[in-house]
Amino acid sequence: MLRKYYHVVIVFAITALISFALVYLAINDNLERLPFPLPSAMQKPVAQLEISDSDGVAVSYNYLACGHTVLGSLPTGMDIEGLSITKVKDLLPREQGWVVNKDGDQISITKYQEGFCPEDENKTHLGAVGEFVAVFKGPVGVNSHIIEVTDIPVANLPIDWQEQVERGELDFQNVKKLKETLDSLDEYSLGEYF
Repeated sequence: MLRKYYHVVIVFAITALISFALVYLAINDNLERLPFPLPSAMQKPVAQLEISDSDGVAVSYNYLACGHTVLGSLPTGMDIEGLSITKVKDLLPREQGWVVNKDGDQISITKYQEGFCPEDENKTHLGAVGEFVAVFKGPVGVNSHIIEVTDIPVANLPIDWQEQVERGELDFQNVKKLKETLDSLDEYSLGEYF
């Protein structure tokens, strides 16, 4: 009778041996060393894969005030090689503005933060708030950060200046240039503005 089921017993023994080996490798985190691809049900989730030096890591900072994205590097002293994506996400939590993604061998790490990018941090421009000239922090087109509303009515300015102020097109690289311009507009004011 044993001869009759000899092939079934051999197939069962081989299957049991392979199953035992795969369970052993899975428990000891050695699945990536297998010479053949695993079925998707047995593969490690992306969150558990370790980051290696062959992975491309792109770090960027997205500044919400101006909308610019600047390439950068990880915080000083942080090394993510050999860590799992889950561990990296623990070190760079979403609550602090970090978003960590892995797509194949590419890892993108983005920090979303308030404020302006370094290029726009010191920029100012003139615009209009109601009927008065206002000073805005940031580049032209970003009118969400009012520094000051002057007592200079837009209607008192020369026509070409009125149009530029209403469109928010008068930008300045620093406060000194801005103050010089405001001083030149002093004759159009209703009183003191600084």
